[in-house]
Amino acid sequence: MIKNAHTVTSGKTIVWLIIFYPFTMVYSQNSKSDSLIWIKGIVIDEQSQLPIGNVQMVSYKTQMLFVANEEGVFRNSFHISDSVKIFGLGFEAKTFKVKDYINCDTLITVVLSRRSYLIRAVDVAPKRKLALHLPPDIKLAEKNETPPALRNDNFSGKPPVLAAVVSPLSFIHYYTSKSEKRKRAFREELVKHEKQSQINQFYNRSVIEKISGYSGASLDSFVVYCNINLKITERHNPVIVKQMISDLYDIYKTKDN
Repeated sequence: MIKNAHTVTSGKTIVWLIIFYPFTMVYSQNSKSDSLIWIKGIVIDEQSQLPIGNVQMVSYKTQMLFVANEEGVFRNSFHISDSVKIFGLGFEAKTFKVKDYINCDTLITVVLSRRSYLIRAVDVAPKRKLALHLPPDIKLAEKNETPPALRNDNFSGKPPVLAAVVSPLSFIHYYTSKSEKRKRAFREELVKHEKQSQINQFYNRSVIEKISGYSGASLDSFVVYCNINLKITERHNPVIVKQMISDLYDIYKTKDN
């Protein structure tokens, strides 16, 4: 009789398990699902009120990282006891608790404020020589005053004869290329212009007028006479030029009379 009773008891247990097990599983799953909350939101800039794309968010509970889309929108499920930190480059991070959004079916808005940086003022003195403290065996190259458009493609100046052996293609290019010829012509004109500008400082119409005392057509004739007979270069100084004009003026007066 004891054996039969045990058998009956075991059978009843199995029947109860068959009946109530599905309900137990459903309850367990519902409890588990109830602990997760879906949150959909958008992250915007406090200053511009525009969405911030590709901001990142991290779950404190799972340590998992999520990223919003380009329009700043995110949608993820978080545990009810979790907290989420949202941060982006150039913005102050913000943290919210998941439980604050239970039964929230609308789109939440997370506002991030821009991060400001305090930069120490730096005084820059004009024309100040920068001290690089280079080793004595390292020298800086001299500044090239020639505009890049007028520089040679392969040489800093006229190539030496040895360049025809070391770099024949570059040597030939220097003498045959039309662009190189134009650059050389431009450089020659620049040199002439600079020299003439220097000469004009002490040899000009005003200086000739003061020395000769001429004006009008007489001054024009004497200026032409000076230009023909005087060979002024940048090597002459103002004193010598004035003496040359005075000497020529004495000759001109004799011929004029």
